[in-house]
Amino acid sequence: MVSKRPSRRTILVSGGTLIGLGIAGSSIWSFGSDDDQIGPGGLTIGTVPKGSDPLIWVDTDAVKTAAQKATVSTLLDASTFDDLPDVFVEGFDEKSQSGIDTNDIAELVLVGSDTPTDGGAIVWADWSKGDIVDLLGTDQQIKSGSYGDHPIHTVGKTSVSLLTDTSFALGTTTVVKSIIDARNGDVGPVGGDTLDKFEGTDHGAVRFSFNQLPLSCKIRPGQRSAAYDKVTQVVGATPASDVAIQLRLFAASRSAADKVATAIRDDLGIPGSNDDAGNLDREYPNEVTNDITVRHESDFVTIEYGGVADDTGKHVRNIVKTVSCLTLSPEK
Repeated sequence: MVSKRPSRRTILVSGGTLIGLGIAGSSIWSFGSDDDQIGPGGLTIGTVPKGSDPLIWVDTDAVKTAAQKATVSTLLDASTFDDLPDVFVEGFDEKSQSGIDTNDIAELVLVGSDTPTDGGAIVWADWSKGDIVDLLGTDQQIKSGSYGDHPIHTVGKTSVSLLTDTSFALGTTTVVKSIIDARNGDVGPVGGDTLDKFEGTDHGAVRFSFNQLPLSCKIRPGQRSAAYDKVTQVVGATPASDVAIQLRLFAASRSAADKVATAIRDDLGIPGSNDDAGNLDREYPNEVTNDITVRHESDFVTIEYGGVADDTGKHVRNIVKTVSCLTLSPEK
């Protein structure tokens, strides 16, 4: 049975709207050498701890379009990030009237862990210590201490920690501590399929890789094709091109990928697919399905949406959510 996301934990209550929190980042800190960079703008493998899944990179300065904004907010909806402060998450929701000013953030990396409900973020921004601690809210008891020679501040299950003058970590306390351990070289960096597939994503404002992304799903038992059980990794990007969103579903073999391609065409209602085979209630008008391409290439399937229809952000959100839910199996 596909898991349903619990309601966002509300242990963090902001003392007020924090629009404008922080100062515009003037530099981006790189924790590793140029030799081990896995992405543009200073993201290095030494930044992200081993076992991080999902792995999401956001060039905040470049997030401009509705598709890019919808992609970030949809990824943040995963229960993995429930321990991020609400005021932080709301800053990336274009419909929200509260939250931080994301213009004050240079780059953002979202990381998961071996526990699907535990996640965190590494943020590059030239904020003061007070601004960072304020993310925890002002009306709750904050426990302050140190871990790995870094200050750490905690409320409930959530912590923030200043890593350098221009970067900090926040999220589930265990994940924040893992980020500090990676920063100090006490644990190994992210690797495996998560990193390998991330490196192959197209450059864009948003890039991500995950084995699972636990979103709130409405797919009932029996609606989901068994073909998706063979999906081993999902990657995506918002390329700097005429493609609003690109997703790739890697499968265990070429023949398995062929079955995944057939299933996703049917479920999305792509023209030329079997109209009677789709398992989902169709959410996409013809002008959207006509703008989606699905290609089977070797052991992966590529899905691209051009984004020419109205409400591009809404359709991108639906596509990312549909793919995430279809590939989230009980075994994962």
